[in-house]
Amino acid sequence: MWEIESKTVLITGGSSGIGRATAKALSERGAEVVITSRSLERSRHAADEIERDTDKRVHPMELDLTSMQSVRDFCGRFLEEQPHLHVLVNNAGTVQAKRRATVDGLEMNFATHYVGPFLLTTLLLDRILESAPARIINVSSRVHRLVRNGLDFDDLQLENGYSGRIGYARSKLALQLFARELARKVADRGVTVNSIHPGAVISNLRAEASPFVRLLFFLMRPTLLTPEQSAEALTYLATEPALGSVTGQYFSRSKLVEPSEAAQDDEAARRLWTVTEEILASLPM
Repeated sequence: MWEIESKTVLITGGSSGIGRATAKALSERGAEVVITSRSLERSRHAADEIERDTDKRVHPMELDLTSMQSVRDFCGRFLEEQPHLHVLVNNAGTVQAKRRATVDGLEMNFATHYVGPFLLTTLLLDRILESAPARIINVSSRVHRLVRNGLDFDDLQLENGYSGRIGYARSKLALQLFARELARKVADRGVTVNSIHPGAVISNLRAEASPFVRLLFFLMRPTLLTPEQSAEALTYLATEPALGSVTGQYFSRSKLVEPSEAAQDDEAARRLWTVTEEILASLPM
């Protein structure tokens, strides 16, 4: 029987928003929670507040998913400090109105939502497999459906014309394809891999969005979920015993639903995995 108590949980972007609310919810249930932020100070502040509320130790760590060197350094520290990893929640996110490149020259949405989580997950995968049964949860979005013709492998970095909305949607589609291919690779090894749209939430992600998107979310604010409401869905995926054999699937909040056709393209998922390995191999170590 799956029990979250005493399980080690890693939540990226855990210092604010949905990640922080999920960290608190899982800590209240007895999990050993590790949260990350680009700023160690923010992680520590959030961890201290969660600890005061739950009387449970929360471990803060620094991780910048836009820097692949930061991801590698983080994984080295995590593997030294944590003997187990039972639940990984790839949650950290961003919204970019204008095209921005990371220190590695990658498009910011693509790096934050996909390449960084890909590298993080694959570097920690052996520890996750050793800790099985275990769960990997990728926080996607229903806006992946905007990419109706699938990923453009000739322009994954959106160098030929940029739209913040499409950049975000493509990166979330890539994250879902990653989950689908990883679920296939670790099938029958005690690790489940699923994607989830946690709901449209009141979040500080809008800070770097375009004026139009910020206005849209302001007008939608009465219908948006709180981080705590959205965290209920992530908590469900992390804790529900009945989901122990459910893998390679997509949830909208706590409901199992069909993703877009593009998100079910197994050939694209395999190709994306190969291309991503090539991208990472081309970066300086």
